[in-house]
Amino acid sequence: MTPGKGREITISASGSMPDGQKITTTTKFRIKDIPAPQGTVRKQSGSVTIPKSSLAISSVGAMLEDFDFDITLKTVSFKFKVPGQPTINIKGNKLDARAKSALKRAKAGQSVQIFDIKVVNPKNPSYKFKKISPVICELVN
Repeated sequence: MTPGKGREITISASGSMPDGQKITTTTKFRIKDIPAPQGTVRKQSGSVTIPKSSLAISSVGAMLEDFDFDITLKTVSFKFKVPGQPTINIKGNKLDARAKSALKRAKAGQSVQIFDIKVVNPKNPSYKFKKISPVICELVN
């Protein structure tokens, strides 16, 4: 079932009992919008404390927190910002060579940003998700 527009949908079901009696039931369901995903690094969202070596190999993704259904989110691209260096556009879900090079120049205690994360649902690639929250990574070494 794919709901259309509106906030409610009515679904009717009917069947026959073993004695031949027909029954019908109708129920209204509320249609919930998919919430804005939260950006993740190592499946952690918000502000993450992480060693540089771990960030270099970590996957960037997104999750739908407290959502009733499991929707697979595949990361298509994101932006990576190290303080004092230009923003790097990355395709895929891991840091590329340019981002790793910028990360090596970051100092312990600095925070790098992962933002403008773009994801798709492989089962419905045309669906446009709301803006995904960024991830701030505080480097520990």
